[in-house]
Amino acid sequence: MSPRQRLSSDTRREQILDTALGLFIEQGFAQVSPREIAAAIGTSRPNVYTYFPSTEAILDTLLERLTAQYFAELDRRFAEVKRPDARLTFEVLLTQRDLLLLLQSGGGPLFQATRARVMARMDERTRNTEQLIGAPKMVLLTRVMLFSVATAILQNPDLDAERLGELIQQLLEVGFRTEFAQA
Repeated sequence: MSPRQRLSSDTRREQILDTALGLFIEQGFAQVSPREIAAAIGTSRPNVYTYFPSTEAILDTLLERLTAQYFAELDRRFAEVKRPDARLTFEVLLTQRDLLLLLQSGGGPLFQATRARVMARMDERTRNTEQLIGAPKMVLLTRVMLFSVATAILQNPDLDAERLGELIQQLLEVGFRTEFAQA
């Protein structure tokens, strides 16, 4: 039997985060404990607590990291076009598999509160796109549609993502015209 290799602090922290992400997505956030994370990486539960005081802290760290990656990619892609739209947001969202699945991995009150905070940040970001300025009712609709369809595509790869993106954009454009006509 070979001796255990001691990992650097940064490497162990990343290992905990990566393992927890997989377990949260596979089993659901509420079903995963620090004990299960420790067992999956071959360390002790107190060692997990050395890096994170709770599974909620792990979740918060993962969501912070994944939303930052999403926003960075969104900013990069928006900078490449003249007029960002929902189709582009949808394309970027589809590249964020872990974020989408993690946001669907829990249902308890604590998880729902955390998810609501993340979604509020995403709504604020969406609200600031040129297309949605002045259309607050459309922000929620846009987010719900984009997330729902992107998650469905991840769960059913046979769906035509490009065609669905076009349909979402067309639907939103009709909604915008209707919203502004009523204003």
